[in-house]
Amino acid sequence: MLETRSRILNAAEGLFADRGFSATSVRMITSRAKVNLAAMHYHFGSKDQLIQELFALRLSPLNRQRLALLDRCQAGGGAGEPSLEQILEAFIRPPVQLIRDPERGGMRFMRLLSRAFNSPDGAIREMIYGQFAEVIERFSGALGPRLPHLSREEAFWRFHFMVGAMSHTLHVIADWKNLENLFTDVPEPSQVDEVVDRLVSFLAAGFRTPIPSKEN
Repeated sequence: MLETRSRILNAAEGLFADRGFSATSVRMITSRAKVNLAAMHYHFGSKDQLIQELFALRLSPLNRQRLALLDRCQAGGGAGEPSLEQILEAFIRPPVQLIRDPERGGMRFMRLLSRAFNSPDGAIREMIYGQFAEVIERFSGALGPRLPHLSREEAFWRFHFMVGAMSHTLHVIADWKNLENLFTDVPEPSQVDEVVDRLVSFLAAGFRTPIPSKEN
């Protein structure tokens, strides 16, 4: 039973990542997984439910890791409040570790996640946003005291700029072979720490930048 379920999930993830959600039919999934339609309906009921469970399977452990890192740096061991950099690292490190881990299918899942965020299907985007609700709430609350110079509106936008920069960075890592044709003199990052340190430094500077004056 569990083996059948896993085969369906693995087949679906590969097809969705390669072809997209609307272009992948249930019959394609069952054919690749080598199961019948009855098995698909028994385990998932529908294609939408399969998509939702696939995101939960991947994103729940990722977001638990983020929250655990945030808890750890907030506990601090008596060292005071966490720095802006520590909070940003807790948010960024888990997805970078995932994409650099072939055993967890990181590259493939990040391609799938990119398709989901850019999907014209609002139901799919809603599934994704639901997975991130607690993470956004916790990290927004943690960042607030570190950013007293920012209004609530400005902090909102910079949080989403952070998400965009991180998402693009993950895309760059996943698509490095194609980017080599454009940037032949830039070596591929070999370590998770190398990517995390660069991105945290960039984002911390952005968060600390004062609100631009509207005066001419």
